[in-house]
Amino acid sequence: MGKLIGNALPILTVLLAIVALLPWMRPRRPWWLAVAILYLLLDEAVTIEPPHILGTHWNWLGKAASILLALVILALLRPGRDETALRWPAPPGEWWWSVAGILGAVLFAGVVNFAFRDHKSPGAQDLLYQATMPGFAEELSWRCLLLLLVGRAYMHHDGRPNLLAASIVSTLTFGLGHGFSFEAGVVGFAWLPFAYATVVGAWLALIRLRSRSVAASVLCHNAANVCGALVSGLS
Repeated sequence: MGKLIGNALPILTVLLAIVALLPWMRPRRPWWLAVAILYLLLDEAVTIEPPHILGTHWNWLGKAASILLALVILALLRPGRDETALRWPAPPGEWWWSVAGILGAVLFAGVVNFAFRDHKSPGAQDLLYQATMPGFAEELSWRCLLLLLVGRAYMHHDGRPNLLAASIVSTLTFGLGHGFSFEAGVVGFAWLPFAYATVVGAWLALIRLRSRSVAASVLCHNAANVCGALVSGLS
């Protein structure tokens, strides 16, 4: 139960992001915010690390459950492809944004992880996990489904989802979620993980919007993770 509370705590920080928007923008359809919060709480519940399988030390099952949950909810909502951006970038402009996104993510992750490297060389499982699961699961959650739900809450007058407002909420929540911790009954907050996740989240949101493709943000996310793991192991 303690771990569930600890994982749910960052999700409730979405309220802080929503409050931050209120001075200049109020949700036209606030019930979608309730749906977004409920989804994120469910996502945290299914992502809680299950027993390790076959000697693995990464949360493969939890991330797989997160991906499955997102796909189920998308199937129930049946949004259009433009809303979800579940497609490959189209040439030429969207490709350029995808390439720029990967290069920027790798450069930032490389510099930060080199500055705080722990000199532990990653193994094959580490690299395989970082190259797949975090990007797929978290981009489906944060840059696809959450943008869809919050965008509908802050709907434009013409009926289009407000992706700018949704990106701000998503980015702040993503950063706060990485900053908060709950250990031994004590709530903590670390500024460095918050700052790192906020910058990365903002970059991924920008690439998602400009490329109009979640696939681009998935590639950026996983490329940054792999680069960070490799650079952290440098002597």
